[in-house]
Amino acid sequence: MSGAQQRPRKVTSQDVARAVGVSQSAVSIALSNHWRGRLAAGTVDEIRQMAAKMHYTPNVAARNLRQGTGGLVFMLVPTLGNPMFAEIHAGASAEGVKHGRGLVVWPVPDGGSPAADALSGANGVIGCSLDPATLTRLANGQPTVAIDMDPAVDCPVVNADLGSGMHEALNYLKSLGHSSVLHFAGDPASWTFRRRSESFDEHSSALGIQGARIRVAPTVADAYRAANNLIAGYGSRTPWTAVVCDTDQIATGMYFAADRLGWKIPQQISVVSFENSDVAELLQPSLTSVSIPAKALGERAMQKLITLTAGGALEVDTLPTALIVRESASKSCTMGISLDATE
Repeated sequence: MSGAQQRPRKVTSQDVARAVGVSQSAVSIALSNHWRGRLAAGTVDEIRQMAAKMHYTPNVAARNLRQGTGGLVFMLVPTLGNPMFAEIHAGASAEGVKHGRGLVVWPVPDGGSPAADALSGANGVIGCSLDPATLTRLANGQPTVAIDMDPAVDCPVVNADLGSGMHEALNYLKSLGHSSVLHFAGDPASWTFRRRSESFDEHSSALGIQGARIRVAPTVADAYRAANNLIAGYGSRTPWTAVVCDTDQIATGMYFAADRLGWKIPQQISVVSFENSDVAELLQPSLTSVSIPAKALGERAMQKLITLTAGGALEVDTLPTALIVRESASKSCTMGISLDATE
């Protein structure tokens, strides 16, 4: 509305922490009655003086979380269309119930903001696969844990070991005789897809595999269009004998395109994917996929959130992945055509 005054931004514990040069958890501890034995008295005085100077008012939701009372946690995701987020929610929700916490999933496509009034009543935030700056902005000082995000983000992080998963996938294809592999990769603006691409490049090089890459949106429809155009362009002869897909949805698009054009999986092209969602067993042939422990990621994130304001460290937990071998990859039928890596 024209002429309307914007409300001043509320000072957060992160602001106080930056001003003093301490962690956010140190601010929470200093402003509680339980700092003795955990912080030096001089540090506590400095934090409290800075908080008063900046007119900082402790967040009620954060205080409830610190004191172990119940409350509501918001889980922010980029989309509701990825089944992995449903598994993460299941794990986080089950763990939250044990501690009297409810969990609300809120999609924030393209970094959009939830209603300010909604998040102001939260007892913490779990951010999944978001840009770090977006998560920091939306959380606005709430106790926060990140899942599937850049470890450099300024909060505890829980990730799957994507590097190990990619190595296992490529090593399996190598054992079947594949020496030229195409990577159907997601948007590199997202850390999780950037990490998968980095791992693909690193491990394909180490294993002597000639790699190439096609970027697609992580949806069935976009992957189908890209795969359809690519396969149609090569006809019956391709420069690669296997494909690694960043998600099972991308792999599903690859399946649909191959079926439409009369290609046989795995006789003519082997397919390995990431996520190991329910669809991996339903596809025909069943899809070999790297299992990402989504439910365990949610459980661990909720555990870390509950302990965060009690002095939990800003550490990164990395959970193991595992390749689930099914029917979508077989021994290579080499076409003998060279391929230059592409982005």
